[in-house]
Amino acid sequence: MLKNKIALKRLRNVIFLGLILVVMLGIYNKSIRDSKAEDIIQINAVMHDPENITSEKSVAVNATKNVDGTYNLQLSNLVDGKKVNKYWIRTGEEVQAVSGTVLVVNESDVVDNTIDISLEYDRKVITSGEQSLAIYNQTLTSNLVTVNGYVPEKATLNVQDADVDSLNNITLPESNLRIQKAYDITIDNSGIAYKPNDYGETVNVSIAYTAEKTPTVYHVLADNSVTKVESTYEGRMVKFVASDFSVYLIAEEKNAENGTDDENPTNTNTISNTV
Repeated sequence: MLKNKIALKRLRNVIFLGLILVVMLGIYNKSIRDSKAEDIIQINAVMHDPENITSEKSVAVNATKNVDGTYNLQLSNLVDGKKVNKYWIRTGEEVQAVSGTVLVVNESDVVDNTIDISLEYDRKVITSGEQSLAIYNQTLTSNLVTVNGYVPEKATLNVQDADVDSLNNITLPESNLRIQKAYDITIDNSGIAYKPNDYGETVNVSIAYTAEKTPTVYHVLADNSVTKVESTYEGRMVKFVASDFSVYLIAEEKNAENGTDDENPTNTNTISNTV
């Protein structure tokens, strides 16, 4: 009996010492992390395009100061909506630009809380006839429409939402569908409409839209005829690929009982190209 009590007491002591060791290790690891924990500050990063095609951009970035005096700069793979391929500084190596890119720089590279960073945009030069144009992989947004792809640097997206009830003269090829939305979409490049197909390009279009039934997309052509566009619908977004812009229609299947929408029984499947 005495031996059992002694063994039990020793076991309790071992468990107690083990718990103390676990707590001490936790405190030690935290102190090590704290000693290495670097102050997170914001640094003004001046982004330069070495080819001087685009103007420099100033971006506030988070920087973590390491115990050795270097900084870890937290960079994005987008600057001013344009996709970046890589970053580098005068004294460092190139790093590929991905989401959460970390660029390590020396303390001497940061002057007055500012650092100069060189970058390479994801761009290409295309030609149409005798005209050459630099286009950038970027994202443009207007109202509920987003366009992503290669477009001119200073391009802007213009979207007009047409009133479906006031439009007529264009008939959908599928009689079981009715028009829900109509958007007149253009990409403006300094006053000139940019058409991707003029340069052998396409862009991805996303339209925020809540559908009751799977939507169908149509493109209205110059002669007021329509052509069906391959599209997908996910996450309340209608997505399709476009090579040209004008009016795009979103249609859904009519109500099965009366061939129209219950809330708007006078609405038909016709639309005009006037917006």
